[in-house]
Amino acid sequence: MENSIKKNGVTLGIIIGVILVLITTTMYVVDLSLFTNWWIGIVNFVIIIGIAIYSSISSKKELKGIMNYRDAFLSFILPIIVGVAIYVLYNIILFNVIDPDAKMVLTENIIAMTKETMAKFNVPASEINKAISDIESKDNFGPMVQFQSYFFQIAFYAVLGLLVALVFKTPTTFKE
Repeated sequence: MENSIKKNGVTLGIIIGVILVLITTTMYVVDLSLFTNWWIGIVNFVIIIGIAIYSSISSKKELKGIMNYRDAFLSFILPIIVGVAIYVLYNIILFNVIDPDAKMVLTENIIAMTKETMAKFNVPASEINKAISDIESKDNFGPMVQFQSYFFQIAFYAVLGLLVALVFKTPTTFKE
């Protein structure tokens, strides 16, 4: 892997991590119920994808327009690996060391939102109770669940990265 791809990826990954940490801290300070808003996830997704695509663009420029598939993929996924790792570590520290009570409030908010959403879709009470029981039985903000979520997110972004790399790799020519 080119050093410019590594340097670019780590630098932009730190930027992703800092942005996500700032968003999380702002939501924590302003109103914990923001954590259950679906649009926050979309904002985070757009930020992550946007910076990862920018990483691919800038890496291709630094390599003078010539980038193989592997380098194209790495230039996309490396900032995500670094940035989301920073974000997950921050969440683990925030909800398990700094303010463990916040995860209780968030769990209550998630339960209320789940009840409301399922009721809108006329889900039977027994299914709603089962879903609530599942939520209550897990520590969704605990370190193990956060690490598991990290790996699922990286797998998801890796699939996207495979597609993005197709766009950014330099086409090969075949000689006959």
